[in-house]
Amino acid sequence: PVTIISMKEINRNNAIYAIQNNRNPFIDSPQFVQRIWGGALPAKPINTPQNITQTPTISGTSMSIYLNWKSADGNRRIVVASANGKIKSAPSDGNEYNANAVFGQGDQVISGDYVVYNGTGSSVTVTNCNPNNTYYFKVYEYNGYKQTCTYLVPPNNSCSCN
Repeated sequence: PVTIISMKEINRNNAIYAIQNNRNPFIDSPQFVQRIWGGALPAKPINTPQNITQTPTISGTSMSIYLNWKSADGNRRIVVASANGKIKSAPSDGNEYNANAVFGQGDQVISGDYVVYNGTGSSVTVTNCNPNNTYYFKVYEYNGYKQTCTYLVPPNNSCSCN
């Protein structure tokens, strides 16, 4: 079964951190329970992120793109980016990807599709973009950790920016 953490427990963990400067890793990463004690893999998220927006900023010959979205029901999410071509592949269950907001520096899901964000938030600023290219972005919700990752592949929650 998937461990569900209540907002009360999350708030309690944050309050403890403010006082003691330490956190409960089972609250921050409930998938650790499965990793340590076994059990079923985490369920895929059901809902996709919504309202994906982008704001480009050009400075000389470089461009950065601020992405923002409304997160859904996954514990975490990744953002995949591609230049001059739509996203060609989805992340694979059982794989966790390293992200880097410098375009072209994160793990590749498939050649040319770079992971630019991996975390619990709802925004990222992608740098090292060429103003002459069109960039495509897709946000994926997921649950799990390392080989227990289960991704929701949305039908269409991508956006482009040029």
